[in-house]
Amino acid sequence: MPEPNLPPLVVSLDEVEEVKAGMPELLDDIQARFMATCAKDVGGVDKPCYGLSEYDASVLVGEPGAPEFFEAVRAERERELELERGTCFWSVDVDVAEL
Repeated sequence: MPEPNLPPLVVSLDEVEEVKAGMPELLDDIQARFMATCAKDVGGVDKPCYGLSEYDASVLVGEPGAPEFFEAVRAERERELELERGTCFWSVDVDVAEL
């Protein structure tokens, strides 16, 4: 039975999607993503996956701020690896050009 003193609340699907987009990722979803080996395993394509063990992922998710810290460190390490690869390819090109 509807409440007679309150008007009905009408929410559009666009409003629901807007609220969903602004919500943080749930801890269970973060743990699943950390354990997945690729983004399609958890239905996403825009977030990285790491293939961690269930224990390691649960430890990271269990500490406040640890998932964000882990991903920041991992992203920085990926940038460093890209620089190392680029330097390696550049030095090989220079060495070959000098021969």
